[in-house]
Amino acid sequence: MRNDVPVPPPETQVVRPSAALVALRVGTRERHRTLDTHLPVAQPDATHADYVLHLEALYGWLKPLNDPLWSLPWPEAVRASRRRGKATLIVNDLRRAEAMAFGRPGEPPLCPSVPRCHVLDAYAIGVAYVIEGSQLGGAVLARHFIGGGGGGDSKSDGGGGDARAFSYLVGYGKETGALWRTFIAFVDDAVRSEQDIAHMLRGACDAFDTITAWMITQHLLNEASRPADRDR
Repeated sequence: MRNDVPVPPPETQVVRPSAALVALRVGTRERHRTLDTHLPVAQPDATHADYVLHLEALYGWLKPLNDPLWSLPWPEAVRASRRRGKATLIVNDLRRAEAMAFGRPGEPPLCPSVPRCHVLDAYAIGVAYVIEGSQLGGAVLARHFIGGGGGGDSKSDGGGGDARAFSYLVGYGKETGALWRTFIAFVDDAVRSEQDIAHMLRGACDAFDTITAWMITQHLLNEASRPADRDR
């Protein structure tokens, strides 16, 4: 796997269906669909309270994983430092929720079984694909909560359509698209061989499987919602 490849600037990048991307999309489709279909926060009538419960669970999975992952020696153009700090955004939203009488005080429990990424290899890239892809989904949810959704009366619900209450979903803000394209360009250039593609897919599947299992233990998913076919 090559991790020293140059990454073109976002405005010149063309997202193309490389063999690596096709493998990721096809190989994780059912796992992705499970979360999109069954998580309470993804439902059309999701409320701010649902968002807070989701954050409490997500923090436990993301906290031990995200910053160590983006502390690996990624190429400068990937802007790894910009991709760290997601758990801090979750904490900010949870603290704001506590002031609104949502959530529980103290740090949520941490997931004991997250993918271990000690080196920048294809496996770590697969894990990063899942985390960065979730930022695109977060932008969609942000429009729901901030742009008039959020399950009814905003005052009683606590969200109030205030972007400050949803900083994790806002995430990279206007940089979301550019950062995603930069990451995908790196994947295209760095992961070429069949062996690396398979290793990357294993990382992505492990990311989906561990977060799904964690959401089940946190009572946000039920066991029956797991994808039936989990072959890699």
